[in-house]
Amino acid sequence: MEEIKFTYSSDKFSFDKFKAPNQKKLLSSKFVSHVLKSSSNLRFMTINCVKGCTLNAVFSDLILNNDKESFFKLEYICFRNNDLSDFDGLSLVILFQATPKLRELDMSDCNLSGRIVNTVVNELQSRQLKLFLPSLIVSHNYFEDADGASFATLIRFAPELKYLDIGSCSLTTKFLSNLLDECDRNGVLLSDHLLNLTGNKFVDINGASLVKLVKLSGQSFKWNDYSLSVANFESILSYVCEIDCRVKLPWTKLNISGLDLSSTTAEALACLFEISPHLCKLSMDNCNLSGSVVSDVLDKCESNGVVLKENILSLKGNNLSDIDDMSLSALLNLICLSDNTRKGRRDRMDSSIDHETFLQWSDYSFSTSNLTGMINVSMLGSDDPFSWRRLDLSGNNLVSFTGNMFVTLLKLSPHLNYLKMNSCSLSGKCIKNILDECEKNGIKLNGNIRLSLKSNDLSDIDDVTLVEVVGFSGKSFEWSEYSLSFTNLRDFVSRVHDMDKLMWQNLDLSDVDLSLLEAKSLFDLFEVSPKLKVFNMNRCHLQSNVLADVLNRLKESNMILQLTDLFLKGNDFHGLDSDTFSTLTQCIPDLEKLDMSDCKLTCSIMKDLPMSSSNKIQLKSLQAINLSGNNFKELTKAVITTFSNCFPALEHLIIRSCNLPVGIVQYLPEMASKMNIPLTLTSIDIGGNDLSKVKWAIFASRISKSTQLKIVKLDSCHLPSTFLCDIERVFSRRELKLRLTDIFLHHNDLSNLKKDVVVSILSALPSLMRLYLDNCNLKSKDLLALIEAFSEIGSRRLLRVFNTLRLHNNDFSDIDGMSLALLFKCVYSLCAPSLLSFIPQLVILSSCGLNDGIIVDMVNSWQVETKAFKLTIDDNNIADKDAIKRKLKGIIAELDDF
Repeated sequence: MEEIKFTYSSDKFSFDKFKAPNQKKLLSSKFVSHVLKSSSNLRFMTINCVKGCTLNAVFSDLILNNDKESFFKLEYICFRNNDLSDFDGLSLVILFQATPKLRELDMSDCNLSGRIVNTVVNELQSRQLKLFLPSLIVSHNYFEDADGASFATLIRFAPELKYLDIGSCSLTTKFLSNLLDECDRNGVLLSDHLLNLTGNKFVDINGASLVKLVKLSGQSFKWNDYSLSVANFESILSYVCEIDCRVKLPWTKLNISGLDLSSTTAEALACLFEISPHLCKLSMDNCNLSGSVVSDVLDKCESNGVVLKENILSLKGNNLSDIDDMSLSALLNLICLSDNTRKGRRDRMDSSIDHETFLQWSDYSFSTSNLTGMINVSMLGSDDPFSWRRLDLSGNNLVSFTGNMFVTLLKLSPHLNYLKMNSCSLSGKCIKNILDECEKNGIKLNGNIRLSLKSNDLSDIDDVTLVEVVGFSGKSFEWSEYSLSFTNLRDFVSRVHDMDKLMWQNLDLSDVDLSLLEAKSLFDLFEVSPKLKVFNMNRCHLQSNVLADVLNRLKESNMILQLTDLFLKGNDFHGLDSDTFSTLTQCIPDLEKLDMSDCKLTCSIMKDLPMSSSNKIQLKSLQAINLSGNNFKELTKAVITTFSNCFPALEHLIIRSCNLPVGIVQYLPEMASKMNIPLTLTSIDIGGNDLSKVKWAIFASRISKSTQLKIVKLDSCHLPSTFLCDIERVFSRRELKLRLTDIFLHHNDLSNLKKDVVVSILSALPSLMRLYLDNCNLKSKDLLALIEAFSEIGSRRLLRVFNTLRLHNNDFSDIDGMSLALLFKCVYSLCAPSLLSFIPQLVILSSCGLNDGIIVDMVNSWQVETKAFKLTIDDNNIADKDAIKRKLKGIIAELDDF
């Protein structure tokens, strides 16, 4: 290495940045020494690409040349995740001497053994040196051969040590006993939190030593962190309760979840509370506890004068259904309500729900009889109010649940703002009884308490009660969720017409048979729904004349709807004319999404659009329109051009399986260019049409005019064998640079790929992120051509954001593992490494005929250093799935189960 003279003035330096992106590269001792000598202000140093022998040479060189000042200011050193198995303990002592200001040394996961600790301790003793290091992290090393006494001596010679992490180091109970005994002999007091011993197996520890371990661990202790068993739990209780009754355990949080406590007595569990005076939370989830045992524990605590704190217990996953009613009432105030982490996005975004006070009845296998029993006991005035804000009773059969019980439950829950009773076999009559009882007691559900009743059959509900249900159901209502019918809708509209306006914003009537619906009813529904934004009437047997009549009524009344999303999929609108469409645009001017797929529309309405455009048919806000599944065989260029005029903001056009004529497909990319209208289309989906006769050279030449186009879907289009070659000829001749990010070509025969053709096409797509080649009749030779193309594109850095390659259901059964590994290396080269740290690249190779040998060879030939991929390989010919999973997890960031 040539001598380079420079001074590095920063106080931080990270040597892991010197790694080459696609290969492992270890630093030399000469290079590390050079940088250290040139970094006079260095305080923080990270080295993730060096071996132990290299560090030995570095420290020896610097010390021999009297360059201690190179280390003098260092406060933080991280050697994490290096192979330092040949690192010399003497070098470590030298490092300690040269870094008096060192605050933390991290040597975790460095393949260290007990040998280096023994060497360091011997050197410290022989030289009578003291370490002034506050934090030493050596977790995830192999210290099975280490002596606990050596670590005790290390602690003794480090008077300022506040934290020693030796977690997950294969330590044994013998090691722990030796360490504790040696500390006791030398009068070394081990303070709380000094030692981290988690991840080691102390399954054979005795009760006395376990008490010491608990005291060392501070206020929080998790049983599984030390691989402890039920026997260990019983031994510590036996030791404290029977041998040394003076002992009190310091923990405030104890987690013994997962232990099988079915044979543990109530006396033992009650004893736990007696010896844990500071305990605030005890997690016993999935411990095979019964309700009767829990009841006995509560009784014994009461008789022993032990007062349990509110919300102290976590008992999820236990079957407590046999608990008695009195104990259940007491237990509900003791159950921890602060661990609700299973909410969906909609609930998380709802500020009216307090996720910190949540109880789900089914978490404890509580039944309906438990609920009624608890309410009956509480009606006697024998219990305090419950603190929950959210209660989920879903899945219980509440067919016999009375209004009086419901009101009592609400009175016992003064803070309740959300009650979930989904799938509870409730009927409309039952809901009426509940609401009538609430009214008698002055309880208003709407506004104060949200009540969810989804997946109950409320078809027998009366119109007045249904209006109330809609009122407290929030801003969205799905008709079929409550098994409601057309009759319910008709009666509901009749009732609500003379009442206050409805506040819902999202109404879903999909799959409700509205064939008998009158236009007046639908008009009245719109009239009382001024805030309605999203309206779904998919597959409702709605007729063209009804839709036309409703729109005319709206027009005559000068009523403008606020709808942004209208879904009409699967209705028979074969008689719909352009005048009706014109009225729709006037009555719903702010429409952004319109779905009229599978509506039996024909070209007649489309042909009339040019003439109707003079009537100012225009939806200025329409961004997406789906017309798939209609017969547009006679569609003309004039109609497509008018589309651009009518929908100036259109971004997503979906016309799948529409029998599109060849000329239209060739014309689509430039739609409105002749009208001098700025193109806004970002996505065109014409999949499912027979495009075998399209002249793709014309299509390719015109797509260059679609400057905003990002997504093109051509799947299941019977593309001809010349498809890619025709595209390539135009792209290469014009040297185009398109903005396409997603190309869908799946379910087409693209066999016989040519490397040069693929390179030429991809060169024109610098923004490409996702490529879909599923079920394209590709063989191994086609994959090799694809690999060669990716290799060239990567070497030329033509793609920098590529993220997804889908190759599902192609035949690669005779590919070799080395080539498959090369595929990943080439795909990796198509994306900037800075992006891969946020989102791994997705490669789908399911149903591709891959076997164990191919995968093993691929792993052995792997050339990508970082875990940069998410991989799917289900439905292949893999025999030993567990072995293959183990191999892949060493190189893959995310592996879908297979």
